Amino acid sequence: MNSNIKDNSKFNLVLRFLIKVCFLFMFLFVIIGNIVSPKIKLLDDVADVYENEWVRENADGSKETFTMPTNLELSKDEYVTIRTTLPNHISDKTYLAISTGKSYRAYVNNAVIYTFDNEISVLPGTITKPIVVPIPLMSEYAGKELSLVVNDGKYHRGMVHTAYIGTMMGIVMRLIKDSSIQFAMAVLLIIASTITIFIFMYIEKRDKRKAPLIYLAEGILSISLWIIFNSHLFQLVFNGYFFDGVAGFMFVITMGIPFLLYFDEIFEGRYHVIFTICETISVLNFIVLTFLHMTNILSYYTVLVYIDGILFVYILAMMVCTIREMIKGSKEHKNVFFGLIGLSLSGFLEIIITISNANAPFKIDISGLSVIIGMIILLFFAILDQVKVFARIKQETQNAIAATKAKSDFLANMSHEIRTPINAIMGMNEMVFQESNQESVKEYARDINSASENLLRIVNDILDFSKIESGKLEIINDNYNLGEIIYDVTSLVNIKAEDKGLKLNVMIDENLPSKFYGDDKRVREIITNILNNAVKYTQEGFVNLIINGVTEDKTCILNISVEDSGQGIKEEDIDKIFSGFSQVNTKENKNIEGTGLGLSITKRLVELMNGQIKVESVYGKGSTFTVTLPQQIVSDEKMGNYLKHRHASTDKAKEESKDIDIPNARILVVDDTPLNLKVISKFLARTKANVTCAENGEEMLSLIQENEYDIILLDHMMPVMDGIETLKESKKLVNNKCLNTPVIALTANAIMGAREMYLEAGFDDYLSKPIKMDVLCEMLLKYL
Repeated sequence: MNSNIKDNSKFNLVLRFLIKVCFLFMFLFVIIGNIVSPKIKLLDDVADVYENEWVRENADGSKETFTMPTNLELSKDEYVTIRTTLPNHISDKTYLAISTGKSYRAYVNNAVIYTFDNEISVLPGTITKPIVVPIPLMSEYAGKELSLVVNDGKYHRGMVHTAYIGTMMGIVMRLIKDSSIQFAMAVLLIIASTITIFIFMYIEKRDKRKAPLIYLAEGILSISLWIIFNSHLFQLVFNGYFFDGVAGFMFVITMGIPFLLYFDEIFEGRYHVIFTICETISVLNFIVLTFLHMTNILSYYTVLVYIDGILFVYILAMMVCTIREMIKGSKEHKNVFFGLIGLSLSGFLEIIITISNANAPFKIDISGLSVIIGMIILLFFAILDQVKVFARIKQETQNAIAATKAKSDFLANMSHEIRTPINAIMGMNEMVFQESNQESVKEYARDINSASENLLRIVNDILDFSKIESGKLEIINDNYNLGEIIYDVTSLVNIKAEDKGLKLNVMIDENLPSKFYGDDKRVREIITNILNNAVKYTQEGFVNLIINGVTEDKTCILNISVEDSGQGIKEEDIDKIFSGFSQVNTKENKNIEGTGLGLSITKRLVELMNGQIKVESVYGKGSTFTVTLPQQIVSDEKMGNYLKHRHASTDKAKEESKDIDIPNARILVVDDTPLNLKVISKFLARTKANVTCAENGEEMLSLIQENEYDIILLDHMMPVMDGIETLKESKKLVNNKCLNTPVIALTANAIMGAREMYLEAGFDDYLSKPIKMDVLCEMLLKYL
């Protein structure tokens, strides 16, 4: 299944690349073609349609009379002569302009007066578009016979289109009259579509969101260019010919691709296979038909019906998919459906006009006009659709912001509601442990502490996951000792392993540097999560922790591997283990504790630290988790045996747990929960400080007007007046005797950004519940 998806993805990449190559080839052809093509200049005045009769002299001596336009089907290398009697009144600077792509020589009185040779085109392929070629006339030609000796050359179409007679400016004016509407509208659409492309490219980059309208604008740009190339005005405006017809041929072949991409995007890939097939056919058509055309194997008009049929299939595919969406009840893109109907009807009309033009062209060139109207309709409805989508996205963004705020509020409340009783439980339990002399009671206290720590870990996991999901989790780097982390983590995990009868083997490369620069808290969390996961899912045997690394300059790529002899993971479940709030083999693992967040958090942390995590597992035999983590080297000193760090850790723990004596300190504690006040009072009693308790903000405001305090510990979430409001009111008090006293936010709110919020609100620092004695002492020493 996965390999098929990867193969399909590779195919899509190749297909998109080929599409880009096709369009690049077209635009290069246009640019180069305009440079190397012969130039023609038209000058001035007004022309009439030349309606005089012509006479065709056939090879068998027979003659046929006709008026323009006519069909002169010729075999290869065949020449035919057509004659006409010029008007009786001709002035100098008069021209007879014939719309055709055929080569010919013009004679008056058996003298050649003009030659047009389409073989002078240096571009490969046949001429696919008639050209307005002016034959200069003189007043002395009035009433005389004009003969044209015609052959195909590089133009394999029989049509000789309408002829005009008049001054050069008159011919220009006639062409403008006949095709200026679609030419001007096409130019405006080119400008509009180009502006649309750049605007939505900017929006796409700014919002980091796909803008399907870019594809639609590219499609409209492509069709508008085809209309420009197909118009007789092109050679007048851009002074070039021959290449424009072939370029138009290329645009006809590929004009469906941007629309297919557009519909594929707005339907979010639900019909990706259908559109991919159509896009592939378009690319193959472009490659094959362009090659056949440029090698003179097939002409444009030979494959015209086939190309139009393919375009019909594309329109039908887009229509069917759109109708299917509407039948399924989706009204999201109904405006696009109406626009597609308009484009489809105009496209069918254009196909009819094109096919009819192949045999009996209209007197006035209206080719492309119906398509322009269809594109305007589609663009109008597509813009309405995009506006609707933007409005929906804006609403969804607002809803997401509101949901995020609600989620943050919920997590803050949950953190407070859960941490507050945990604080009381752990605090009172520590008092029991410290004051009891009965070993059995102390054992109970240890069990209570272990359960509390486990509950606290679950709460922290949920908060960490929320921080990661919202992109607010920060990596805070500092110098740390890897050996200490390894010793602390393995000491804690080894207790769990021994309880299950497992052997924890620790294999550390002693040549690793001893000190690194990174986020030691997150490194500790990563190793702990992987080890705990291994112990959790291993019922017998071993768990191995292997750490080594590769040093490059001042960076060490740490390789942290955890092997176990546990139950292993099924291949189809490997990707699932990193999903949040999920467990695999739930039937077998129903008795295993946990939120299912550990590995999800670990993976996110590893990625945030520019590392990688890989899993190898054999179901029923065990698993190996490997983390590669780049860390900067602070010291070249070798780590050596990690066990030596147990002394440093033990000494550090003893130092941190040592009570401080601050008998002269006056401390005010404000908390609405009596049990919390009791716990922190017990903690502070060990410091011999003078402690005053207040159960609400109003009581605190009264106390600070009567007494001076060295430090204030103020809870946040209290009824009537919360901690932030209390602090603001205290700043306004005229008789505040504690105006310069440090105020520490003492709260169960531990969500991401809490510290910053309290500092911004005016607090001097922040302590989260449950409170640990060593952290509390450190805070007191910092401000006393």
